[in-house]
Amino acid sequence: MLELAYELEEKMNEYKKRKQIRKGYRRSQFIIFAARNIIGPAFKKICDIECDKVRIKEEPFILMANHGHNFDAAAELAGIRNFMRFVMSDHLTRKPIMRVLLNFLATPIIYHREKGSDSLYNEVVDNLNAGVNVAIHIEGGKTNNGETGYISKRNAQMVKDGNCALVTFRNKGGYLKAPRWAENKRSGKISGEVVRVYSRDELSKMSVDEIFEHIKEDLSFNIYDEQKINPQIYSAENPAESAEIILYACPKCKRIGTLKSHGDTLSCTKCDFKARVDYYGFWHSEDMPFDNIVEWDKFQKSILKEEIENKRNTSDLIFADSEQIIYTLENENRVLKSENGKVVLLGDCLEISGDDFIDSIPLECIKKISIASKMNLLIVTDKAYYEIHSKAPRSAIKYVVAHRYLMGKESY
Repeated sequence: MLELAYELEEKMNEYKKRKQIRKGYRRSQFIIFAARNIIGPAFKKICDIECDKVRIKEEPFILMANHGHNFDAAAELAGIRNFMRFVMSDHLTRKPIMRVLLNFLATPIIYHREKGSDSLYNEVVDNLNAGVNVAIHIEGGKTNNGETGYISKRNAQMVKDGNCALVTFRNKGGYLKAPRWAENKRSGKISGEVVRVYSRDELSKMSVDEIFEHIKEDLSFNIYDEQKINPQIYSAENPAESAEIILYACPKCKRIGTLKSHGDTLSCTKCDFKARVDYYGFWHSEDMPFDNIVEWDKFQKSILKEEIENKRNTSDLIFADSEQIIYTLENENRVLKSENGKVVLLGDCLEISGDDFIDSIPLECIKKISIASKMNLLIVTDKAYYEIHSKAPRSAIKYVVAHRYLMGKESY
């Protein structure tokens, strides 16, 4: 009798959990359906989005996609006719009005960085187990250089634990239409396509390693390789403007943080290096052996790695940025700490300071460091959460890369 009571209680708890997870599901399903059919055609035409229409027969499923543009989700919604709950970054919900609006319209799964990836993982799996389709951009953010970034093996384990079907979706063109670093958006096409649909039965016969290899193979994409095969024009005024957000090392003098953009040109303030970008996204200079940001990024990471090897575990300066706007997080809301702050990376710590404070953070106490939007630096420690904006174009990604190298990890 006692065992029956425990069993009934467990089933009741599961029912309540499932009901809570699916709260707002029907409302969001209707809103997305209406938006797709009423404003979808005009939106696709205005934004130049192309994608095939597909209805996934087996539910629940998890859609995994690469990420190059803010409108990738629109391409996925236009292509996949089923309703999906999207995983979104917490920085999109910092403003209370946006948090309320997004929760009402789409009931997304929010990735709270201060809670860590385990919390997100469990929430995604719980949604799948409750019969909810989930869409996730597996790089964790938009690509910085036009090539699919680091993919964690946990994505494959998530498929297993979610006991669901898997849809792999490849987004194209978004990076050059609106580069993560760019000041001005470009005209040009965005497209998306379903690469493959894996059934639950098919996945049950695969190991995590096998699923992981399929995910990597399906979602591997380099926009510059695509441009060489099927060139598309992405035109804009001042197409090099703010390229120093992603390109932080000069190919000629190899200094870090000395590049400045103007018009269609990126030049070095310490030597006579200049590179010009064309409307296909390729860069041209006699002083470098490459013509695209993917290869430039590999070069600058190698330069940064050399710099760090000589300064690891020392108090030597690696680089710094001033005129920083520094926020901390309290109850999911941003609180301004300084409008004229400074960020300094040393060989053994990261210093964040303002007019009346200085926080010195040992590198091993940084739980996560990442970027959001164009150049916002997000730092999560054991005790605090910092969101750091900049008044002038500066690279945030160099801090992410440098921290990984300093901690003995390969960069992504």
